[in-house]
Amino acid sequence: MKVYIQKVKRKPYHGLPMRIIDVLDGREHKIGYSTETFPDRDDAYKITVHGKSYRDENGKPRKKQCHVATMTFYELIKVNISSKVTLDKLWKIERNFNEQTGNLFNLIYVAINEYIAKNNLKFQFSRTQEGKAFFQQERTINDWKSACIAFIGTYPKATEADYRICYDIFGNVADAGYLQWIQTGGGTRPEPEHEGRDKSSNDYSYLFTIPVVYDDNEKVILKKFYKILAMKCHPDHGGNHSEMLLLNKLKEEWKI
Repeated sequence: MKVYIQKVKRKPYHGLPMRIIDVLDGREHKIGYSTETFPDRDDAYKITVHGKSYRDENGKPRKKQCHVATMTFYELIKVNISSKVTLDKLWKIERNFNEQTGNLFNLIYVAINEYIAKNNLKFQFSRTQEGKAFFQQERTINDWKSACIAFIGTYPKATEADYRICYDIFGNVADAGYLQWIQTGGGTRPEPEHEGRDKSSNDYSYLFTIPVVYDDNEKVILKKFYKILAMKCHPDHGGNHSEMLLLNKLKEEWKI
């Protein structure tokens, strides 16, 4: 039994597969999906498993094969197999190929990692604006999970829900009173500080901003803008230090 990965075309996927959206919903900060900012991706990866070759009753060579799943680029980069195929399906395929239960998952895992390494996908992706935002989001989520585990280890009576109340997705204290209640080990349970807010009037999207990607033609225009503004904002030409700092910050954001 051997696993093959083939790049195929698919309907474009809009935006990053997951983006951190820090939304206060009663007591919780949630992680949600985004459909904005980056160009569509039409690359996908078809995963199939092939058995040993054999000859049919007419003597023609045949090979037993089965489609396992088709993963998006983002799912492939994360080696997120379980999001696309259940263990029941893998076990059914293994029985069909007369293989030992549990082998197929490991074979797929190894095949995906070898494919990513062979085609240098992570390195190429990490050098793009899209990749930088994607991996930053991954690091933020992993840091959040680690901090939550440490929090529960420090305060055995606490739960993940308590951590969500005390801290936001970036590890900043969101409810000092509730955190103090956890640290002191109980008493009268306080209401979260954000309880009763009008959720419709709050926009927390600024907490995780994905940078805008400019094409080469736009960067040429932005360079012209920068030169014109630099002549006016530079302290030697009547501007001031604060204006020049802000302009240089924009230059970094524009990647010019």
